[in-house]
Formats: sequence, structure tokens, C-alpha cells
Amino acid sequence: MVKYYTGLPSYTVLEGLLTLITDHVNDGTRCLEPGDCLLLTLMRLRLGCQLTDLAHRFGIAVSSAAFVFEKWLYYLYRYLKNRFIIWPDRETQFKTMPNSFKAAFGKSVAVIIDCFELFCERPSALLDTRAMTWFSTNIITLSST
Repeated sequence: MVKYYTGLPSYTVLEGLLTLITDHVNDGTRCLEPGDCLLLTLMRLRLGCQLTDLAHRFGIAVSSAAFVFEKWLYYLYRYLKNRFIIWPDRETQFKTMPNSFKAAFGKSVAVIIDCFELFCERPSALLDTRAMTWFSTNIITLSST
């Protein structure tokens, strides 16, 4: 169940992460133990649980659940960003990026944060109706110039 709720492969890994990160936590959340704070945060990230649901599960106020999530998300980011997140080099990224990105940006892409495609049933005819199922987000480019 640890994998389902947190995305981590085992309870041992969850305990290890808690041990690693607890030393770097300056926690102002007195409503939950550190292990529960980490679990709440990982459940929200993994399952997309609403704060109301998490507050009920952990027996705290919704505002406390929001505070715990925000603080622990920051702690995870601060501790893990330079230890376990490995960015691919540009050549590897170019080989694996979607063709639409290659066509639009070539090798100037530094990172793709989120890119996914959802498939849905749609009529085989009626071009106007098919066009209504098309969705494309605006691609934001950041330049250092």
C-alpha cells in the first residue's frame, strides 16, 4: 500500500526518506508528527487528494493540511533538488522530446516540465466536432536574453 499511497517502492524507502529529510526540517507544524506530514504530502502529490479529504483522514483542520502540504513540499524540494533529481543533458533530451517540440524549438529547449497527451473517443466524421476535442496549451519559452 506504500507504493499506492506515496509512489515510493517500500516502507523502508519511506522511512529512509523521513530519516533523511527530518534533519533538515524546521517544522512549524505542531498538528502532526513528521511522518504524518510526509505521508500527507506524498499522498497529495501521488493521488491528488483534496485538502478536505486529507484533513479528515489526518484529523486536522483544512487550513492545517494546506500549511503542512506547503511546508513539506518546500522541504522535499530543498533537500532533494540537488541529490536525486537528475536532469538529462541537451543531446539526450533532444533525442527523446516530442517531434512538435523539435519542430518548434529545435535544440533550444532546456527542460520540458510537463507534457502529456490524453486520448478520447471522437467522431470519425464531422470535422467541426473533431476540432472541438483538440486542445493545445500555450508553450512558454524562457530566455536569458
